Amino acid sequence: MKIAIDKLFRIYAIVIGLNIIIFTFLYFFFPQLRKYFFSEDYLVENITAVFFLISFFLGIFLIIRIREKKLRRLYLILPLISILGFLEEISYGQRIFNYKVPKLYSERFDALHDLVTISYSFLMMHARYFLLYVIPIVICAAILLLYIKYRRQLPRISRLFESYPPFGFLFVALGLIFVSEINDLRFIKPDFRKLIEELFEMNAALTLFFAVLATGNHKTVNNEINQSVRIKLKKISTHFYKIFSILIILGVASFVIYSTTTAQLVEQNELYVTKNVLLIFSSWDSEKMINEMIPELVSSQTQRQKIKNSFHIMQKKVWAFRENYVSKNRTTADRNLQRTRIY
Repeated sequence: MKIAIDKLFRIYAIVIGLNIIIFTFLYFFFPQLRKYFFSEDYLVENITAVFFLISFFLGIFLIIRIREKKLRRLYLILPLISILGFLEEISYGQRIFNYKVPKLYSERFDALHDLVTISYSFLMMHARYFLLYVIPIVICAAILLLYIKYRRQLPRISRLFESYPPFGFLFVALGLIFVSEINDLRFIKPDFRKLIEELFEMNAALTLFFAVLATGNHKTVNNEINQSVRIKLKKISTHFYKIFSILIILGVASFVIYSTTTAQLVEQNELYVTKNVLLIFSSWDSEKMINEMIPELVSSQTQRQKIKNSFHIMQKKVWAFRENYVSKNRTTADRNLQRTRIY
Protein backbone atom coordinates (compact mmCIF):
# COMPACT_ATOMS: atom_id res chain seq x y z
CA MET A 1 0.00 0.00 0.00
CA LYS A 2 1.72 3.15 -1.20
CA ILE A 3 0.36 6.68 -0.96
CA ALA A 4 2.33 9.72 -2.11
CA ILE A 5 3.84 11.18 1.05
CA ASP A 6 2.97 14.78 0.09
CA LYS A 7 -0.66 13.82 -0.38
CA LEU A 8 -0.66 11.79 2.83
CA PHE A 9 0.77 14.70 4.79
CA ARG A 10 -1.82 17.11 3.38
CA ILE A 11 -4.62 14.73 4.36
CA TYR A 12 -3.07 14.39 7.82
CA ALA A 13 -2.86 18.15 8.32
CA ILE A 14 -6.50 18.60 7.24
CA VAL A 15 -7.75 15.78 9.51
CA ILE A 16 -5.85 17.06 12.54
CA GLY A 17 -6.91 20.65 11.89
CA LEU A 18 -10.59 19.72 11.54
CA ASN A 19 -10.36 17.51 14.59
CA ILE A 20 -9.05 20.35 16.75
CA ILE A 21 -11.52 22.91 15.40
CA ILE A 22 -14.63 20.71 15.67
CA PHE A 23 -14.04 19.38 19.17
CA THR A 24 -12.88 22.74 20.52
CA PHE A 25 -16.04 24.31 19.08
CA LEU A 26 -18.20 21.62 20.66
CA TYR A 27 -16.44 22.04 24.00
CA PHE A 28 -16.97 25.79 24.28
CA PHE A 29 -20.35 26.19 22.58
CA PHE A 30 -22.06 23.05 23.91
CA PRO A 31 -20.91 22.74 27.54
CA GLN A 32 -23.87 20.47 28.33
CA LEU A 33 -22.32 17.84 26.02
CA ARG A 34 -18.83 17.91 27.52
CA LYS A 35 -19.46 14.82 29.61
CA TYR A 36 -20.50 12.76 26.58
CA PHE A 37 -17.49 13.86 24.55
CA PHE A 38 -14.59 14.19 26.98
CA SER A 39 -15.30 12.10 30.08
CA GLU A 40 -13.70 8.72 30.72
CA ASP A 41 -15.02 5.95 28.46
CA TYR A 42 -16.99 8.36 26.28
CA LEU A 43 -16.75 9.49 22.64
CA VAL A 44 -13.27 11.01 22.30
CA GLU A 45 -11.56 8.39 24.42
CA ASN A 46 -13.34 5.60 22.57
CA ILE A 47 -12.29 7.08 19.20
CA THR A 48 -8.70 7.20 20.50
CA ALA A 49 -8.79 3.55 21.54
CA VAL A 50 -10.29 2.52 18.18
CA PHE A 51 -7.57 4.29 16.17
CA PHE A 52 -4.84 2.77 18.32
CA LEU A 53 -6.32 -0.68 17.70
CA ILE A 54 -6.74 -0.09 13.95
CA SER A 55 -3.14 1.13 13.75
CA PHE A 56 -1.96 -2.07 15.39
CA PHE A 57 -3.72 -4.48 13.02
CA LEU A 58 -3.15 -2.33 9.92
CA GLY A 59 0.50 -1.91 10.87
CA ILE A 60 1.04 -5.66 11.18
CA PHE A 61 -0.71 -6.22 7.84
CA LEU A 62 1.31 -3.59 5.96
CA ILE A 63 4.67 -4.31 7.56
CA ILE A 64 4.67 -8.04 6.77
CA ARG A 65 4.22 -7.07 3.11
CA ILE A 66 7.47 -5.06 3.06
CA ARG A 67 10.18 -7.00 1.29
CA GLU A 68 13.19 -5.53 3.09
CA LYS A 69 13.75 -7.39 6.34
CA LYS A 70 15.53 -4.42 7.93
CA LEU A 71 12.56 -2.14 7.27
CA ARG A 72 10.14 -4.65 8.75
CA ARG A 73 12.22 -4.75 11.92
CA LEU A 74 12.42 -0.94 12.08
CA TYR A 75 8.73 -0.34 11.48
CA LEU A 76 7.59 -3.00 13.93
CA ILE A 77 7.82 -0.36 16.66
CA LEU A 78 4.71 1.32 15.17
CA PRO A 79 2.18 -1.47 15.89
CA LEU A 80 3.86 -2.13 19.25
CA ILE A 81 3.32 1.47 20.37
CA SER A 82 -0.21 1.33 18.95
CA ILE A 83 -1.23 -1.74 20.95
CA LEU A 84 0.37 -0.21 24.05
CA GLY A 85 -1.69 2.93 23.50
CA PHE A 86 -4.87 0.87 23.07
CA LEU A 87 -4.24 -1.06 26.30
CA GLU A 88 -3.54 2.20 28.13
CA GLU A 89 -6.84 3.66 26.94
CA ILE A 90 -8.87 0.67 28.16
CA SER A 91 -6.82 0.43 31.39
CA TYR A 92 -5.70 -3.07 30.40
CA GLY A 93 -9.28 -4.30 30.67
CA GLN A 94 -9.88 -3.04 34.21
CA ARG A 95 -12.94 -1.04 33.23
CA ILE A 96 -14.32 -4.01 31.32
CA PHE A 97 -13.65 -6.78 33.84
CA ASN A 98 -13.63 -4.52 36.92
CA TYR A 99 -10.74 -6.24 38.70
CA LYS A 100 -9.17 -4.56 41.71
CA VAL A 101 -6.29 -2.14 41.19
CA PRO A 102 -4.17 -0.29 43.76
CA LYS A 103 -4.91 3.34 44.53
CA LEU A 104 -2.13 5.73 45.55
CA TYR A 105 -2.36 9.45 46.25
CA SER A 106 -5.98 9.43 45.05
CA GLU A 107 -4.90 7.95 41.69
CA ARG A 108 -5.92 4.50 40.47
CA PHE A 109 -2.95 2.60 39.09
CA ASP A 110 -4.60 0.84 36.16
CA ALA A 111 -2.21 1.95 33.37
CA LEU A 112 1.45 2.76 32.83
CA HIS A 113 0.86 6.49 32.45
CA ASP A 114 -0.54 6.60 35.99
CA LEU A 115 3.04 6.25 37.22
CA VAL A 116 3.58 9.84 36.08
CA THR A 117 0.80 11.32 38.21
CA ILE A 118 1.57 9.02 41.16
CA SER A 119 5.26 10.01 41.10
CA TYR A 120 4.31 13.67 40.78
CA SER A 121 1.94 13.44 43.76
CA PHE A 122 4.63 11.68 45.80
CA LEU A 123 7.20 14.36 45.02
CA MET A 124 4.73 17.15 45.73
CA MET A 125 4.13 15.65 49.16
CA HIS A 126 7.71 14.74 50.09
CA ALA A 127 9.99 16.88 47.92
CA ARG A 128 8.01 19.88 46.73
CA TYR A 129 11.02 22.21 46.48
CA PHE A 130 12.99 19.62 44.51
CA LEU A 131 10.10 19.03 42.13
CA LEU A 132 9.23 22.66 41.47
CA TYR A 133 12.72 24.10 41.16
CA VAL A 134 15.46 21.52 40.71
CA ILE A 135 13.84 19.14 38.19
CA PRO A 136 12.73 21.87 35.70
CA ILE A 137 16.25 23.37 35.78
CA VAL A 138 17.83 19.96 35.19
CA ILE A 139 15.46 19.21 32.29
CA CYS A 140 16.10 22.57 30.61
CA ALA A 141 19.87 22.15 31.04
CA ALA A 142 19.72 18.62 29.58
CA ILE A 143 17.74 19.82 26.54
CA LEU A 144 20.22 22.63 25.97
CA LEU A 145 23.20 20.29 26.20
CA LEU A 146 21.59 17.81 23.81
CA TYR A 147 20.90 20.58 21.33
CA ILE A 148 24.49 21.85 21.51
CA LYS A 149 25.87 18.34 21.07
CA TYR A 150 23.60 17.22 18.23
CA ARG A 151 22.73 20.47 16.44
CA ARG A 152 24.96 19.52 13.52
CA GLN A 153 22.99 16.28 13.15
CA LEU A 154 19.67 18.07 12.55
CA PRO A 155 20.05 18.14 8.72
CA ARG A 156 20.75 14.40 8.80
CA ILE A 157 17.71 13.81 10.95
CA SER A 158 15.55 15.75 8.49
CA ARG A 159 16.95 13.62 5.64
CA LEU A 160 16.23 10.55 7.74
CA PHE A 161 12.57 11.54 8.04
CA GLU A 162 12.41 12.26 4.32
CA SER A 163 13.69 8.79 3.56
CA TYR A 164 11.61 7.13 6.29
CA PRO A 165 8.36 9.17 6.66
CA PRO A 166 6.80 6.87 9.30
CA PHE A 167 9.45 7.96 11.80
CA GLY A 168 8.51 11.60 11.22
CA PHE A 169 4.90 10.82 12.12
CA LEU A 170 6.10 8.71 15.04
CA PHE A 171 8.06 11.56 16.60
CA VAL A 172 5.04 13.85 16.27
CA ALA A 173 2.86 11.22 17.99
CA LEU A 174 5.37 10.83 20.83
CA GLY A 175 5.44 14.60 21.24
CA LEU A 176 1.64 14.71 21.50
CA ILE A 177 1.68 11.91 24.06
CA PHE A 178 4.35 13.74 26.07
CA VAL A 179 2.30 16.95 26.16
CA SER A 180 -0.79 14.98 27.17
CA GLU A 181 1.07 13.35 30.07
CA ILE A 182 2.45 16.68 31.28
CA ASN A 183 -1.04 18.15 31.06
CA ASP A 184 -2.31 15.23 33.15
CA LEU A 185 -0.37 16.67 36.09
CA ARG A 186 -3.16 19.27 36.38
CA PHE A 187 -1.19 22.44 35.72
CA ILE A 188 -4.33 23.75 33.99
CA LYS A 189 -7.74 24.05 35.59
CA PRO A 190 -9.65 20.74 35.48
CA ASP A 191 -12.32 21.50 32.85
CA PHE A 192 -10.05 22.90 30.16
CA ARG A 193 -7.36 20.35 31.04
CA LYS A 194 -9.66 17.52 30.01
CA LEU A 195 -10.12 19.00 26.54
CA ILE A 196 -6.36 19.27 26.00
CA GLU A 197 -5.65 15.81 27.34
CA GLU A 198 -8.26 14.01 25.25
CA LEU A 199 -7.53 16.00 22.07
CA PHE A 200 -3.79 15.37 22.25
CA GLU A 201 -4.30 11.65 22.91
CA MET A 202 -6.73 11.32 20.02
CA ASN A 203 -4.39 13.22 17.70
CA ALA A 204 -1.53 10.97 18.80
CA ALA A 205 -3.61 7.93 17.82
CA LEU A 206 -4.44 9.54 14.46
CA THR A 207 -0.77 10.35 13.90
CA LEU A 208 0.22 6.74 14.52
CA PHE A 209 -2.48 5.70 12.07
CA PHE A 210 -0.91 7.93 9.40
CA ALA A 211 2.55 6.64 10.38
CA VAL A 212 1.34 3.13 9.59
CA LEU A 213 -0.08 4.31 6.26
CA ALA A 214 3.29 5.88 5.46
CA THR A 215 5.17 2.58 5.79
CA GLY A 216 4.76 2.10 2.04
CA ASN A 217 6.75 5.29 1.42
CA HIS A 218 10.50 4.90 1.68
CA LYS A 219 13.48 5.29 -0.59
CA THR A 220 15.90 2.51 -1.37
CA VAL A 221 18.24 2.21 1.58
CA ASN A 222 21.46 1.51 -0.31
CA ASN A 223 21.08 4.32 -2.84
CA GLU A 224 19.42 7.16 -1.02
CA ILE A 225 20.95 7.27 2.44
CA ASN A 226 24.57 6.95 3.54
CA GLN A 227 26.03 4.43 5.91
CA SER A 228 26.33 6.76 8.92
CA VAL A 229 22.64 7.70 8.77
CA ARG A 230 21.67 4.01 8.51
CA ILE A 231 23.71 3.31 11.62
CA LYS A 232 22.00 6.15 13.48
CA LEU A 233 18.60 4.87 12.38
CA LYS A 234 19.47 1.45 13.74
CA LYS A 235 20.54 2.99 17.04
CA ILE A 236 17.32 5.00 17.28
CA SER A 237 15.17 1.93 16.67
CA THR A 238 17.24 -0.05 19.21
CA HIS A 239 16.63 2.67 21.80
CA PHE A 240 12.91 2.52 21.02
CA TYR A 241 12.76 -1.20 21.68
CA LYS A 242 14.75 -0.83 24.89
CA ILE A 243 12.48 1.91 26.17
CA PHE A 244 9.42 -0.13 25.20
CA SER A 245 10.74 -3.18 27.09
CA ILE A 246 11.69 -1.11 30.14
CA LEU A 247 8.21 0.45 30.27
CA ILE A 248 6.55 -2.95 30.22
CA ILE A 249 8.85 -4.37 32.91
CA LEU A 250 8.50 -1.23 35.03
CA GLY A 251 4.72 -1.26 34.70
CA VAL A 252 4.33 -4.93 35.62
CA ALA A 253 6.76 -4.70 38.56
CA SER A 254 5.15 -1.52 39.88
CA PHE A 255 1.66 -2.98 39.58
CA VAL A 256 2.66 -6.10 41.54
CA ILE A 257 4.42 -4.09 44.26
CA TYR A 258 1.66 -1.52 44.60
CA SER A 259 -1.08 -4.16 44.54
CA THR A 260 0.57 -6.14 47.33
CA THR A 261 1.34 -3.07 49.43
CA THR A 262 -2.03 -1.38 49.08
CA ALA A 263 -3.92 -4.64 49.66
CA GLN A 264 -2.19 -4.96 53.02
CA LEU A 265 -2.90 -1.32 53.87
CA VAL A 266 -6.57 -1.65 52.92
CA GLU A 267 -6.93 -4.74 55.09
CA GLN A 268 -5.31 -2.98 58.03
CA ASN A 269 -7.53 0.09 57.56
CA GLU A 270 -10.69 -2.00 57.36
CA LEU A 271 -9.75 -3.91 60.49
CA TYR A 272 -9.10 -0.66 62.33
CA VAL A 273 -12.45 0.76 61.25
CA THR A 274 -14.46 -2.28 62.27
CA LYS A 275 -12.80 -2.42 65.68
CA ASN A 276 -12.71 1.26 66.58
CA VAL A 277 -15.44 3.24 64.83
CA LEU A 278 -18.16 1.55 66.84
CA LEU A 279 -16.29 2.07 70.10
CA ILE A 280 -15.80 5.74 69.31
CA PHE A 281 -19.44 6.16 68.41
CA SER A 282 -20.59 4.35 71.57
CA SER A 283 -18.78 6.95 73.69
CA TRP A 284 -21.05 9.68 72.40
CA ASP A 285 -23.71 10.78 74.84
CA SER A 286 -26.89 12.39 73.56
CA GLU A 287 -27.57 14.06 76.92
CA LYS A 288 -24.16 15.68 76.97
CA MET A 289 -24.58 16.83 73.40
CA ILE A 290 -27.96 18.38 74.19
CA ASN A 291 -26.59 20.13 77.27
CA GLU A 292 -23.88 21.72 75.14
CA MET A 293 -26.37 23.14 72.66
CA ILE A 294 -27.58 26.72 72.79
CA PRO A 295 -30.86 27.00 74.73
CA GLU A 296 -32.87 28.10 71.69
CA LEU A 297 -32.36 24.69 70.07
CA VAL A 298 -33.61 22.70 73.07
CA SER A 299 -36.15 25.06 74.57
CA SER A 300 -38.81 22.36 74.84
CA GLN A 301 -38.93 18.72 75.82
CA THR A 302 -40.25 17.87 72.35
CA GLN A 303 -37.18 19.29 70.70
CA ARG A 304 -34.89 17.44 73.12
CA GLN A 305 -36.69 14.19 72.33
CA LYS A 306 -36.39 14.75 68.58
CA ILE A 307 -32.64 15.24 68.92
CA LYS A 308 -32.35 12.07 71.01
CA ASN A 309 -34.37 10.08 68.47
CA SER A 310 -32.22 11.34 65.60
CA PHE A 311 -29.11 10.48 67.56
CA HIS A 312 -30.24 6.91 68.23
CA ILE A 313 -31.31 6.44 64.62
CA MET A 314 -27.80 7.42 63.57
CA GLN A 315 -26.35 4.93 66.06
CA LYS A 316 -28.47 2.14 64.62
CA LYS A 317 -27.41 3.00 61.07
CA VAL A 318 -23.76 2.87 62.06
CA TRP A 319 -24.30 -0.47 63.77
CA ALA A 320 -26.17 -1.83 60.72
CA PHE A 321 -23.33 -0.73 58.45
CA ARG A 322 -20.73 -2.39 60.67
CA GLU A 323 -22.83 -5.54 61.07
CA ASN A 324 -23.21 -5.86 57.31
CA TYR A 325 -19.49 -5.30 56.70
CA VAL A 326 -18.41 -7.77 59.38
CA SER A 327 -20.79 -10.44 58.04
CA LYS A 328 -19.11 -10.18 54.64
CA ASN A 329 -15.49 -9.88 55.69
CA ARG A 330 -14.99 -11.71 58.99
CA THR A 331 -15.49 -15.24 60.30
CA THR A 332 -18.38 -16.16 62.61
CA ALA A 333 -16.05 -16.52 65.59
CA ASP A 334 -14.57 -13.09 64.93
CA ARG A 335 -18.06 -11.57 64.61
CA ASN A 336 -19.17 -13.05 67.91
CA LEU A 337 -16.00 -11.88 69.59
CA GLN A 338 -16.43 -8.28 68.40
CA ARG A 339 -20.21 -8.01 68.80
CA THR A 340 -21.15 -5.23 71.25
CA ARG A 341 -24.56 -3.55 71.13
CA ILE A 342 -24.65 0.16 71.88
CA TYR A 343 -28.37 0.85 71.99
